Amino acid sequence: MPTLSLAMIVKNESRHLGHCLASVRELVNEVVVVDTGSSDDTVAIAQSFGARVHTFTWCDDFAAARNESLRHCSGDWILILDADETIDASDHQAIQKAITKGGSQAYNLTLRNYVLEGHAIFLGQAVTPNRSKYSEGACLPFYGDFLGLRLCRRLPGLAFVGSIHELLTPYFTERRLPIRNLNAVIHHFGKVDAVREAEKAGYYLHLAQEEAQQHPHSEQARFNLMLQASIAQEWGLALEIALALTRMQEATPAAVHATLALAHIHFDRHEEALPHLQRLLKEHPGHPLASRQLPQSLAALGRMDEARASLLQALKRAPEDEALHVQMIALDLQLGLQAQAAADAWAALRALPDRGDGHWHALVAAFLLQAGQAQQGRAVLDQGLRLHPTHEGLQRLAQT
Repeated sequence: MPTLSLAMIVKNESRHLGHCLASVRELVNEVVVVDTGSSDDTVAIAQSFGARVHTFTWCDDFAAARNESLRHCSGDWILILDADETIDASDHQAIQKAITKGGSQAYNLTLRNYVLEGHAIFLGQAVTPNRSKYSEGACLPFYGDFLGLRLCRRLPGLAFVGSIHELLTPYFTERRLPIRNLNAVIHHFGKVDAVREAEKAGYYLHLAQEEAQQHPHSEQARFNLMLQASIAQEWGLALEIALALTRMQEATPAAVHATLALAHIHFDRHEEALPHLQRLLKEHPGHPLASRQLPQSLAALGRMDEARASLLQALKRAPEDEALHVQMIALDLQLGLQAQAAADAWAALRALPDRGDGHWHALVAAFLLQAGQAQQGRAVLDQGLRLHPTHEGLQRLAQT
């Protein structure tokens, strides 16, 4: 049976580390933790799980720290996690099967970033409501998914590259070694802590700027800088780098088009954002960010019929996207289409009966009661009050 090493770098992760290590205790054969200067109980927690802890002097280079962790691994395979990440027990078997059958030298896993707000953007992607099967992250309302190479054989010379957003992928692509996608999820909880994320944004932007200066011809370094500039909401810099990337690359990645669209929207240049949003939808039908932003930009330009048509098309692809329903109803009300707003709120409730924070129920109940459909209106009102007992609009309707 092949052995599996867990490789980690940590600093002051006492809040998350125990949860992480507990989630893989039955999966991995050894735990290698490289500490980069913790002043809390991180090292003690790692040792309590049987981890071999090594120290590393931080040098503003994530790849260097990661490579130190790889150097201490002895397993046939290596799994890379951060302290604020976990793996659900239901995915252990898929990982064990992958390393046992050996169908590839490396695997991309789904990196699931949990957030509290539905308007969050990651790598140019909007988040989606959390309706997954997993116990891990079940209490959190939204997430954004991406692929990342986190499981691979321990091969000679294996190394990360990049001082920020460090990658293992180049090692395998340069050697033409296969990388496959594995149907397993790494659950990432770090982005739930908005204060910590804000603190990291400035530091990561600094690292990305230094990397881009040291490697002026590297597309990856420029891409990292674009991402960090957008995360830090330095939209002028993000726009500049994204435009440069469109000139450097034959095929422009979706994240670049998304960044260009968001930057133009930030500067209230909706006309310039449209081609990028339309390109995203053409190349990636149902792209959540473009699906939500295109109608908003069309409405900002006064093209209301096109905005509504765009929302209808988006809802056909994603009928359970709460944000799209909210936009549709808001557009109806903006246009003074009260009956249409009630009809669209009713459609939203059929798709998402427990959502809308009471607003959808109030809108539908008020319209039905005014239209003389008292029994049906009262039924919607009672349902709304059961789900949202403190909603003022519903309470007022109940008193009439």
